[in-house]
Parts: sequence; structure tokens; C-alpha cells
Amino acid sequence: MKKTLATVACSLALIMSVPVIGSNTKLGQIGVDVVSAATGDTTPSKTDTKPSTSTSTSTKTNTSTKTSTSSKTTTSVQTASEVKRLLAFGSYGSDVKLVQTKLNENGYKLKVDGIFGKLTQAAVKSYQSKNGLKADGIVGPKTLAKLIPAKPAISKANTAQVETAIKLGKAEFAAHGTKCFTVAIVAMAGDKIADVIIDDYQVMAKDGTVAVPNSDADFGTNLDSAKVLASKLANAESYTKNMKEKGGAALTVSQNFNAIQVFATGKTIAQLEAILKTNSKDPKVDAVTSATLADTNGYLAAIIQAAKNANGNRAIKIDAAALKTLNLGKVEAKAHGTKCYTLATVAVAGGKIVGAMIDDYQVMAKDGTVAVPNSDADFGKNFPEGKVLASKLANADSYIKNMKEKGGATLTVNQNFNGIETFVIGKTIAELDAVIKTNSSDPKVDAVTSATLADTNGYLNALAAAAKEAGGKIVTHKGDLTVSTANYNLIDTKVEGNIIFTTQAAKDTFQMNNGSSVTGSKILAQVDAVTTASIVDNAAAFEKAISKDGTWIPAIVRDLTINKELVLDGEFKNTKNPPVVQRKIALYAQDDKRNVTHRFTLTAPKLTIKSPNASIQKGIFKGDLYVTTTDFQLVDMKIQGNIFFTSQAAKDGFKMDATSSVTGKQEVIK
Repeated sequence: MKKTLATVACSLALIMSVPVIGSNTKLGQIGVDVVSAATGDTTPSKTDTKPSTSTSTSTKTNTSTKTSTSSKTTTSVQTASEVKRLLAFGSYGSDVKLVQTKLNENGYKLKVDGIFGKLTQAAVKSYQSKNGLKADGIVGPKTLAKLIPAKPAISKANTAQVETAIKLGKAEFAAHGTKCFTVAIVAMAGDKIADVIIDDYQVMAKDGTVAVPNSDADFGTNLDSAKVLASKLANAESYTKNMKEKGGAALTVSQNFNAIQVFATGKTIAQLEAILKTNSKDPKVDAVTSATLADTNGYLAAIIQAAKNANGNRAIKIDAAALKTLNLGKVEAKAHGTKCYTLATVAVAGGKIVGAMIDDYQVMAKDGTVAVPNSDADFGKNFPEGKVLASKLANADSYIKNMKEKGGATLTVNQNFNGIETFVIGKTIAELDAVIKTNSSDPKVDAVTSATLADTNGYLNALAAAAKEAGGKIVTHKGDLTVSTANYNLIDTKVEGNIIFTTQAAKDTFQMNNGSSVTGSKILAQVDAVTTASIVDNAAAFEKAISKDGTWIPAIVRDLTINKELVLDGEFKNTKNPPVVQRKIALYAQDDKRNVTHRFTLTAPKLTIKSPNASIQKGIFKGDLYVTTTDFQLVDMKIQGNIFFTSQAAKDGFKMDATSSVTGKQEVIK
């Protein structure tokens, strides 16, 4: 709007100047000026550069100067601020030098003497002709706009740094079954989730488990001597090994958690709530988050609660550049005595701590205590009768009442924690480490943090450790990562494998930050855009897809090994018009032009084909096929095993194309 108004003002000023210039006695030069003014490219009279001694001319010159002052103000908006008048043959001065310099930058070879002579005029005409301007040899607004483009006006709004408020929130939640409780921690940037950490805490066998701090001290005496409380993330490998043996888990617990965390990042609370409303109890889980956990919805609900809890917490403003580097870090620590363990969380952005949270978890008397989730279920059975595990922050009022009675505490636990958290915000890790080194065993505590806790240094150490965790947080995803949802962001993750996209939209909208890397390829595994195949990447999902309750095209997007006998069962119809009975196992990926981009291997001891008009296409099957139907086909397949037919009719009706092969026998069995 301002540019339009400026242009109109300029045009009015120039039009108003025409009659004044037209009355000038130097009409030969001014005749050109009048024409130029009408076309928007005006030139001053020589009177502007050489004032006349005549009184009447002087009056006209003053009038002309007034008009040209008005026009030069407008002209400077559209052209270089250094040129504040119109230049033509006979003009001289520093502005002419500038024009000569700019012409030389465009290939001309003028003497930069500040005199607008014939050579300068010829160069101007040549430049105008080459740039689609009227070649009149006069340097007016249009010529200046090309030769010396105006620098756009920079408003305060453009230069002001855009800052975003960062808030941290935490929630304990019953997200996954009854044997553990979940802690979800969220960093909010405005109304969007900037980073997330989720973790489960479960009582596990002591041997080979990384327990929470103080499990070998007073805190640990609350549990059976052969058991400890532990973080699943701290025990990701051993926990996942156990889950693979018991339930055929396809991904590690850290990979699953990371998939959910990445999915939630960048979304608002309202967006996540809308997803939960449409996400059924888990058929859509893989497509939504790429996680293979049974209770993904529970974890998303925990994240939503943590995000809501952040709303009432302190806000720290950071600029856009720092926001891009924001990371959360979490540690369990031994910060305060032996009866509890501390959960310390830090948000680091731009090399500085921009958010901090601390909480202690301690076993307390059940009566009047807000216990962690599932304390009334299997998780709670691990603790003595009448006792529960609880967060001190969730029980701030009752806990501080007890502390005042026993130890004369002067501040509430949340006031003390808040003092320590506030102290670390704005500091680098090095600065925090330096404070800890110079802070003695607590005489300086109040002066440093305003807290009155006996173990402030312990909390500072815990926060420093969490900050270091945030600063170097790169999650490793071992194996292929399947992405089915649009706008998926890979954040601080190393994928040791391929990224497989199940739709073109997922591939086109995928993003990864500078902290992420992929060792393999980015593969489009679009099986059939028309048929909406059942795309799976784990054993349990594949078994369901090939069952009577599956779909007409079960398709895998990674190599699968399933150590049990499989059955392709049920009668299905394809999506043709009219529909035809058909079943297809797709062991391949293709692009939007239906070119095969990747072939996958399915391994199982036995696969029985019961579905009519079935086929397996464009991959490798390692194992034996048992065929009961009379119309089974192989299309571009490699069978590393035998094909056994349950009848002669099944063998006679079997077909395989020229690109298919079978390493073993093909025979009828009875």
C-alpha cells in the first residue's frame, strides 16, 4: 500500500513541475524534459545546476527548485538515495560521478569526472536501449530504478527479532498397561510442541538392569530384594530383547518412543486431540506415528496432558535461530539423600539452558498421597502395604507440612525447586559447571539459588547432566524407518537403514533437521495408490493382513522374518469395476509410475495359500509354499524353497511367469 501511494505522489509531483519547467527560458533542453515528464522519466533544466544571475530567472529558479525538491523527495523513494535530482547533458556533481561509476560497472568505460558530457550521454542512451527504456539520454526515475535499484525500506517490524515463549510441562500417566507408569515431558514453543521425551518406569528383575539411583540404598529397600525400579529407555536393549522373545516386537522401545515423539513435535494440543478422536484403538497406529507399540494412543494422551500442564509454568523467550536448536534432555539422578531419586529435565537452545524442571520421586504413606499412576494396579503391588511411589511436586503441600514439622523447612518444595530452576536458566553448561565447582557444600546455597534445600549442589549437578544430555542428544534408529504420514519431521535421529515412504505425499513432505542422518536410501514404497493396500512392517501386522480379517493386498515395506507357519486365508475382491475375487501378497515397492523401486524378502518356515485367485509378486520368499487353491500364481518372484500342492488340480492350475523361479521341488503331496 505504501509503495502505491509513493508512486502516485511521485507522478503528481512530476506533472505539477511541467508548467514551471516549461516557462524556463532554456526551452531547447526543456522540450525534452516535458516529454520525459509525460513518460515518467524527467530531467531538470540546466538552471538547476547553473543558477542564473537574472532576477526574474532567479525567481523562476527558486520556484523550480521548490518543485524539484518535492519531486526529489519522491524520487529518492524509488531510486538511489544518493541521486536527488534528474540528470542530463550539462549536469555535473557527485551524483553524476555515481551514475558514471554504475555505468562502468555495466561494461562502459567512462571517465568518472562528474561531468555529464557527450560520452556519458551516449552511454546512458545505450544503457537505456539495452534495458527497454526510452533512449533519451536523460537519467530520470525509471533509468535510476534500473541502474541504481532502491534499497527496500526496512521497517522496525522487519528488523525486530521474533521471539517465542518456551514453557516446560510434565505429566505422569497410565499410558501403557498396568505394570508401569509413563512420564511425558514437553517443551512448548508458543502453542506448538517443540520437543518431547516419553519414558516408562517399571519394576524389573535386578540382574542386568540399570536401576534408578538409590536403588542400592534406602529407596531400594521398599522393593523385593531381587527387583528394582528402572527406566525403559535406560534399559532399551535388554527390555526390547525380552519383548521380542515374548511378543515379537519389531522395533526397540527407544525407536518406538522416538517415533511417537517425532510425530508429536510441531503439533498443537488441538491437533493431537483431533488425531486421538479419529485414531482407533490401534489399527492406525503405524500409519500415524510409525511406532509399533500397542498403546500409542496412551502415549499421545500423556503428551497432551504434559503440554496442558506447561501452560501454567514460567515462560522464557528465545529467538527463532535458537528455537531451531532446542533439545530436551532428561536424567535420573541421586541429588537429595538416599530415600528418593531425582528426575531432572533441561531444555537447551542456542547453547544455553532455556528451561529446567526437577522433581523427586519417593515412597510415601498411601493415605493422603497422590501416587503415580497404576499404584492401584499391578505396579503398586511391588511396594509394601500402605506405601506408594509419589512425586514430591504432586504432593507439595502435604510433603512440606511434614518437612516443616520434622526439619523446620521455610519454603515449600516447589518454591525451592523453582529457585534452583530459575538460577540455571540463561546459563551455558560451562557456566553451570563453574558455579558447582566454586559452590561449597551448601553455605552459599541461598546466595546462589535462593533455595533452602540441603542438597542444592546435587540438584545443580543433575540439571547440568540433563543439559549435557540435551546438547548431545542423537537417537539411533537401527533398521529401516517406515513413514506413512505426511509432514513427518526427523529430528536429531540417525537412521541406520533406509527410510521407506508408503505414499508419495509422505515422501514429498518429509523433512529432517541438520542433526539427523540416514545411512541408506529414501525409498518410495507405494504399493498401489488405487487399491489402498494394507501396508505393514512387522510380524503381527502381517499375520493380521493375510488373515480372513485382512485386506485383499497385504504388502510389506521391509524384510520380514517370522518364525511360525503362516496362512493366506479368506476370500476378497479387488477394487476393479466390477470387483473380481483376487488376493495378492506384495513384496515390493513402486513409484507413482508403477516402476518397482525396492524388493523385499519374506522368510517363514511355511506359507499355506488358501485364498482363491491368489498371487505373490515381485520379491523373495524363503521357505516352503503349500498351495490348496487351483488358481495360484507367482509373478516376478524368487522362491527359495519348495512348492507343495495338496491336489493335482492345484498343481495343474498353478502358473508362474518367466521372471519367477523356484529353487526346490514342485510336487503334489497327500
